[in-house]
Amino acid sequence: MNKPLKAFITYSHKNTEEKDELITRLTLLKDEGLISIWHDNEILPGDKWRDTISDNLADADLLLYLTSAHSLDSENCNKELVAALKAEIRVIPIILEYCDWLNHQLRDFQALPDRGLPITKWENESEGWQNVVDGIRKVINKMQVQTDPSSGISEEELRGEMLFQRGNILVMLRQPDAAIKAYSHAIGLNARSTKAYNNRGNTYAVKNDFDNAIKDFNTAIQINPAHVEAYNGLGIVYSKKGDFNNAIKNFDKAIQLNPEYANGYNNRGAAYRNKGNVDAAIRDLNKAIDLNSQDASTYYNRGAAYCDKGDLDAAIRDYDKAITLNPEYARAYNNRGAAYYIKGDLDKAIKNYDKAIALNPKNAGAYYNRGFTYHKKGDLDAAIRDYDKAITLDPEDADAYYNRGVVYGNQGDLDAALQDFNKAIALNPKNAEAYYNRGFAYHTKGNVDAAFRDFNEAIALDPEYADAYTNRGFVYHTKGDLDAAFRDYDKAITLNPKNADAYYNRGVAYHTKGDLDKAIKDYDKVIDLNSQDASAYYKRGFAYHTKGDLDSAFRDYDKAITLNPKNAEAYYNRGITYYAKGDLNKAIKDYDKAITLDPEYAEAYYNRGAVCGNQGDLDAALQDFNKAIALNPKNAGAYNNRGIVYHTKGDLDAALRDYSKTIALNPESAETYVRNIGTDIVAFFHKNYESVEDFEAKHGVTLPEDVVALLQEA
Repeated sequence: MNKPLKAFITYSHKNTEEKDELITRLTLLKDEGLISIWHDNEILPGDKWRDTISDNLADADLLLYLTSAHSLDSENCNKELVAALKAEIRVIPIILEYCDWLNHQLRDFQALPDRGLPITKWENESEGWQNVVDGIRKVINKMQVQTDPSSGISEEELRGEMLFQRGNILVMLRQPDAAIKAYSHAIGLNARSTKAYNNRGNTYAVKNDFDNAIKDFNTAIQINPAHVEAYNGLGIVYSKKGDFNNAIKNFDKAIQLNPEYANGYNNRGAAYRNKGNVDAAIRDLNKAIDLNSQDASTYYNRGAAYCDKGDLDAAIRDYDKAITLNPEYARAYNNRGAAYYIKGDLDKAIKNYDKAIALNPKNAGAYYNRGFTYHKKGDLDAAIRDYDKAITLDPEDADAYYNRGVVYGNQGDLDAALQDFNKAIALNPKNAEAYYNRGFAYHTKGNVDAAFRDFNEAIALDPEYADAYTNRGFVYHTKGDLDAAFRDYDKAITLNPKNADAYYNRGVAYHTKGDLDKAIKDYDKVIDLNSQDASAYYKRGFAYHTKGDLDSAFRDYDKAITLNPKNAEAYYNRGITYYAKGDLNKAIKDYDKAITLDPEYAEAYYNRGAVCGNQGDLDAALQDFNKAIALNPKNAGAYNNRGIVYHTKGDLDAALRDYSKTIALNPESAETYVRNIGTDIVAFFHKNYESVEDFEAKHGVTLPEDVVALLQEA
């Protein structure tokens, strides 16, 4: 007669009542001499607690793991499990309640009651406990047969079982290659071990070796056509491969074989979601939760489905539940952060990404999402740091390069932006937005042809890309092809009637064409779409000014300045309007403000100089014309007006030089400018210079032919 098998009970002290119930239920097995039971209540006063537990676990044949949320959270329970696995002690999980055991190492073991249905879910709990006792009795009988030399169980099969358990331990220790080797040896000793094929398939799947995983799952199914876990494994692999139709087909089979298989509903729901059938996904995930309300991954998957539907509050509630069940669930924190981002709560989003990264510092997606959120908050340096980290962890992440390029562009570092857009396009040549933004960067750098090519490519990839038409229209405008520009602006507006930029740019094009009424109409539309657009008020004011409607121009310039007090051009043009109305003091005040905002504003100096000249302040006028010419040496009007000031002050040498420079810069208007050279300058010339050549040599200038002719006539 075989000696009794020793059963070691692992449990949380919060489940003491259930432990006592199990012992009571096993009484007959004890009386029959089939089993002896040990648990920590057997420790005697004076015994060393840890040593006693270790000694009794070491010579146990069975570990009965009373599975609950409390035991999964117990450091001692899990230490005892690891020790049992290392000692190759058979483990039987006994599921007391719904909890996250399917995401624990216990998932690799056949659990009791049947199909892992928790004791608490049996209509009659006594029936559930009896199912546990029946299962334990079967295991004991099998183990005693295996230890009986006359049982007919071969040595190879026993060694195969030991190797199988070793593979499970290695999986738990995250040594997949060694685990595959152990499973392969187990299969070599027992070619019909479906559990070895199944677990090796799972391990291949973890390594993304999908072909070998599929082969192992199919072999397990050939041996046992009712192998639920193998169909589930096939479904998971096909999902990873992106073949969701085949994935769903295999999950269907698993559920058909076991209609209470929560994992099957969970995984099929995830596959439906990835396929885009969100409603079917939610139905499956609801069913999975009905069957097992303690599985964190099911809440996570349903949260993602709700997020896809736009029900962010429901999504966040599910992520909350997933995190409650598994506080170390990094992906749940990451997804909850994404939901908060969409809701606009950026601080909560970042807090969740922080936690996801703390739990898994190698989570490239969490760094990417946090970088995206920092970008939205305007913290560009923090955004770049996170994109850098995401790229370090995943150098093939095209989106991380693309978004880092956008940030560099916002910072004005166009070379770095272009480098990132180039990489993003190399990794994903179908990314229309990367071409669009690269085109924008090229245009900003002045490379119009390269910008034009990229906008074309963006439109070819996405013919509905309104912004690409808007910016290509701007390129056409820059190149002088207004007809093509209008076609693109019209197309952009057709695609997106609320595209304020397209209306704005078309308004500028109409202004360039001289069609001021249409320009004003487009600026009106921009302001309707965004009443805070200072540039639109400014441009409309400029159009009114050009039409001669100075009162309307004033109103728009005033509004533009109110909305953007740092708009130097608005002050400048309002100054011109004041000048046109004869209010010279207000004109000077606006030119002063424009120059304060932009000290390099040549036209503002030029116009202020003209007003000072009209007021008789020749020194101030001369100072402004000098500055205007220094900033823009090709400003013929500035030379002409400075010449007039010199002429008025009696500095006829300087006047003649400036008039000559004016004509040289603008020969088409030579006749007009020559009239400024009066008889006094001609007389002065003949009195002080022997010839034109003499004047040119002394002043280092070359007089235009029109001036030479005038001087030589006299």
